[in-house]
Amino acid sequence: MLGRRKITTETLTELGAQKLAELLLAEAAGNRQLKQTLELAISAKEGPVALGATVRKRLAGSVMPRSMPSYGISHEIIVEFDRLRTMIVENIGLENPRLGFDLLGSLLNCTPRSWSSSMTATALSGTS
Repeated sequence: MLGRRKITTETLTELGAQKLAELLLAEAAGNRQLKQTLELAISAKEGPVALGATVRKRLAGSVMPRSMPSYGISHEIIVEFDRLRTMIVENIGLENPRLGFDLLGSLLNCTPRSWSSSMTATALSGTS
């Protein structure tokens, strides 16, 4: 009986680009987060303007709840915004600082003011 193979860079490289692309497409069909990550990676290859357009589209599509969301939803929002922030700072901002700065402003504007006010008040009062 053959032993279990480990998934490493080397074993995946042996599969070849075509097979890996097929596997990624199949998985992305049922995994929204992976699909979005792949879309960002493809846009990044096209340059900062294309990546900026994808980030702007994602920010425009970010529908924020009016009231404070549950922990699970809050965590998803934080992970998504952190991923976008990283793309803006590490990819767009290095090549096109003006566009990066503009997109960071758009990211900051996605947070409803009522959340900011209530979170600031809670932080200042020392309660949770």
